[in-house]
Amino acid sequence: VVFDREKTGFEETKDFPIVINSIIAGRYQVVEYLGSAAFSKAIQCYDIHTEQMVCMKIIENNKDYFDQSIDEIKLLRFIAANCEDLDTKNLLKVIDHFYHKEHLFIVTELLRDNLYEFSKYNRESGGEPYFTLPRLQRVSTQILSVPHMLVYDTH
Repeated sequence: VVFDREKTGFEETKDFPIVINSIIAGRYQVVEYLGSAAFSKAIQCYDIHTEQMVCMKIIENNKDYFDQSIDEIKLLRFIAANCEDLDTKNLLKVIDHFYHKEHLFIVTELLRDNLYEFSKYNRESGGEPYFTLPRLQRVSTQILSVPHMLVYDTH
């Protein structure tokens, strides 16, 4: 945990300032803003220690989002511990996670293509749908074939 002595955790804004070329946690240099979701932002960073590009997810400073992201970290770590080859299963590799300046960060491998944007572009340009039922069934079958993977029914 990295924190500022003068901060309480209740900052004026729930957003972490993204400054290109700044260093986060003494290790990750911000290269590019990638996008945002409901409660997080994604940035491309250069890992100074491994000399690799990574994706850093910055969770909004909010207790509920923090708790949900802790579950995400647990799930990613569980998958990594129980899958021999994440690449052949097309599963995301978690590299690091930490708490810094009142925000939770999740560092993963950098994936190039954004499937949501691709699907949106494909749909708007009149192309054939990418996310067909057979394709989604194939992906879900790959995920379910991870050894010792627990599957929870949310219905």
